[in-house]
Amino acid sequence: MVRKTSILIVAIWCIKMQAGYAQSTRDTTAMVKEFNKVMSFALQPYLYYTTLTRMDALPVLEARDTASTYGIFYKNETNLYYKNGQDEIYLQDSLLVQINDDQKTIWIRKVDMSTRDKLNVSPLENKKIQELFRKDYSIDKSIVDANKTRMNFEAKQPVNSGADITTQIGLEYQSANYQPLLMDMQIKMQEPASDELLAALRTEGIDDARLIRVIDGNKYIIRKQRVSISFSGIDTSKEKAMQMPDWKAKLQYNESNGEFAGKGAYSEYEITKTF
Repeated sequence: MVRKTSILIVAIWCIKMQAGYAQSTRDTTAMVKEFNKVMSFALQPYLYYTTLTRMDALPVLEARDTASTYGIFYKNETNLYYKNGQDEIYLQDSLLVQINDDQKTIWIRKVDMSTRDKLNVSPLENKKIQELFRKDYSIDKSIVDANKTRMNFEAKQPVNSGADITTQIGLEYQSANYQPLLMDMQIKMQEPASDELLAALRTEGIDDARLIRVIDGNKYIIRKQRVSISFSGIDTSKEKAMQMPDWKAKLQYNESNGEFAGKGAYSEYEITKTF
């Protein structure tokens, strides 16, 4: 479960990112198109790749602040499979099957065709994302080396905001074929340490003294969080996509009563069917 303080940081960032920013429309449009070109790799009809997700924070408040998880993704036209750490998702046979090995639970939902079709639409609709970036971000691009390019996005903050929050997003990709290599996001927060906020942190069992810094005689909560996702092994061949795991390897379906049951070790998992 994600700490409420982590949610608070993201929520404050989302709510307060409303200040205008004047950046060249031409430059922004060109870079957003390039950003879309990189991320459109996910729209291939057949796709496979692996990921390594790393999380770190300063200060470290709990073990998951420095967690690393491996992931694997398959796409075979409208069928999908994704595993990251203890979570596993199958989108197959008009079903959405979610398995959590940590909690030993399996959720099974029906998925209609309209929902499946949406998965084949780019998550970055050009006009909307261009407007967002022009309004709230500064964008720049740099050459990492002869083979890699990096785009950097930095969120602009409101004037006279109680909290000083900076969000930086980076996307590193291969210059020749625009395949993604690394995406990372870092959020830095400096929030006035009100009695209400300190009480909320203590309720969560967090040692607020580790977060407090005194600046010009005033107490602030200072926190930095970073998430990075490395991509590797990208393969867009049908042959690789056909190797996608199938939910039937872990579940069996009884046509007579419409019920599901786990196989082998999954027979002990709690199954919730929502249809």
